[in-house]
Amino acid sequence: MQRGELDLLPGAARRTRTANPKKQEAAPFASFKYAPMPFVDLHAVEKACVKPAPGLKAVAMIDPMDLNAQPDWHVVPVISDLEFKPGKAAYDLPVDQITGRLSDNTDTARPGDVIEYNFQAAVAKVSASMEWLKAKLLNRRIHLVVTYQDDSQRFLPYIRLTIGSDSGDATSKNQNTVRGLLKLSKPAPYFEGTIEVIGGGGSGGGSGPGSPHVSDAEVIKLPVNTTAASITQSLPEGVLLIAVWVRGNTDQTVSVGLTAGGDELGGPQDLAANEAYNFAQTLRTTAATDIIVSGLAGSNSVEFWYCAAGEGDIVKVSIAVTETEYEYALISGVLLAAIYVAGDQDQTVSIGLTAAGDELGGPQDIEAGNGYTFAQTLRTDGTTNIYFTGLAGNNTIEIWYAI
Repeated sequence: MQRGELDLLPGAARRTRTANPKKQEAAPFASFKYAPMPFVDLHAVEKACVKPAPGLKAVAMIDPMDLNAQPDWHVVPVISDLEFKPGKAAYDLPVDQITGRLSDNTDTARPGDVIEYNFQAAVAKVSASMEWLKAKLLNRRIHLVVTYQDDSQRFLPYIRLTIGSDSGDATSKNQNTVRGLLKLSKPAPYFEGTIEVIGGGGSGGGSGPGSPHVSDAEVIKLPVNTTAASITQSLPEGVLLIAVWVRGNTDQTVSVGLTAGGDELGGPQDLAANEAYNFAQTLRTTAATDIIVSGLAGSNSVEFWYCAAGEGDIVKVSIAVTETEYEYALISGVLLAAIYVAGDQDQTVSIGLTAAGDELGGPQDIEAGNGYTFAQTLRTDGTTNIYFTGLAGNNTIEIWYAI
């Protein structure tokens, strides 16, 4: 039994010292005895009529320091919810569902039964990201929420995880093996809440229609030094342009657009020599997109700033929506950067902080098959509901925010 686990047992089950050990019968631990355990009635278990699918559907890692309070995992059999600190969330561990496994066994080898949990799963590809996670897990315990294939969830408190990496050979896989060991004085509780997960499909419910899919993103800066009167920078599909910055050594009138000489993203803007200007129009690209800066004079420094999938402090929430109205709760203490909406039908969309409101943009006509970027920024001081109205057909909504 681990140190401190004895305190988790019911009082009647704790080992107690007798007043006069000499009067006890000679036996191992003769000076101690176990108080009687008040057993409750057993109960029947329903037979599963359908063969349950093996493996784990999802695994989420939680830093205990990211929670406002620790759940009563040692008291209750089911945890209803977890309360994260502002700007914090769980982290996805992208395990191979076929290899994900959680097993347990009751260890009776020593006085005081304990339940031993063994977690094991494979994560494809040896990578710098996994090595960085391995380093962060050294000398540290975290919480795990594992999701079985039937969507039921288990909360594993303060588990110790280790990661082993193997490049494999011609007959085996290049992968990381994650293992965890945990001993508890009672079964690990089930978890019935929903948690926001950074980097994966979430915990509890998967990533079907209406279920947010949360992933990390990073800010990328593309600097360009030029003496040309016009430059073109191609951005990849699926990124969020957040700014174009320009500074030159000569008076100039600059425009930023999607076509030659165009100003769809800003301008014409008069700039004096050595004056810098930030064109802050955001744009979510739906295909490889050329950003054209024209009207340049002399020598210029131009920076293209955009967000893309990666490891960083930008979060992208993707949601598939079929309703005409939708509501999303944005966590406290973050900076909303942009909201992108694209659907398969003509629609007039508004986004607000109240039902049917348009404080964050709209009404905006969006044609079928097209998307629109609502670029209103907002810093949340508490959990903030964002309301979408005027939706039609099948929509993809992306919410980009910084933490």
